[in-house]
Amino acid sequence: MFKSQKKLTLKFDIFFDELKEGQQFSKVFAWERMPAIRKRNIHELSKNHGFPLVFVPIEKLKSLTNLPVQDGIVALKTSLSFQSLQNVIDLCYENAQTPLFLMLNGVTDVRNIGAIARTAYGLGVHGLILNLKNAAALNDDAIETSAGYLQNLQLIRSHDILKTAEELKLNGIHLVAAHHRAQQTIFELKGNIPLCLILGDEHAGVGVALLKIVDQQIKIQMQNNVESFNVSVACGIFLYEIIKQRLQL
Repeated sequence: MFKSQKKLTLKFDIFFDELKEGQQFSKVFAWERMPAIRKRNIHELSKNHGFPLVFVPIEKLKSLTNLPVQDGIVALKTSLSFQSLQNVIDLCYENAQTPLFLMLNGVTDVRNIGAIARTAYGLGVHGLILNLKNAAALNDDAIETSAGYLQNLQLIRSHDILKTAEELKLNGIHLVAAHHRAQQTIFELKGNIPLCLILGDEHAGVGVALLKIVDQQIKIQMQNNVESFNVSVACGIFLYEIIKQRLQL
């Protein structure tokens, strides 16, 4: 049902050619002791093409593949495609739709991401924004957990989550962060305006720097001394409240 993710050991020139031809990579592992100029080149490619990059010891590279590690690169291909944030925003406004984005900050478990993607697609989210820093590879597990809907969502990768947040604000999109210590509850959320809901890992939460620039922080009122839900469960609750307001249920 799902396309397999392939681990590839690539010579640098082949890797570069595949990028130019539009091949997407869910994650790229590079040898931490590769020549400095090559390291700068691949880092620049990561910024320009939006793939997660991590530098690792040679032992890690060898553990990822049975093939010879060529030029110190192991790349994971993906069938998913990624979009420009501005293009997705423009499309919403052109279609007279009220933008609804979901941003994940620090969520690295691929099964949580898959479950969130399924909920997001089912509740009409226009774009899912993923932070490239400490990003999980969007592999078969993520696609399968999403029941394949991860392939239908507009996916946006962010190299700098704070700049992405500012870009959203410049486009008139209200930033709302889920935080278990927020003063306001989910019932004080205005869901029928241009909106980006920001979720963090249930342990670390949304980053402090990001919390400082959001327009609103909200929480789900918990009972029985439970501090928080699993992030994918919380996502469904927040999004359903937004959709309830938009559909005036």
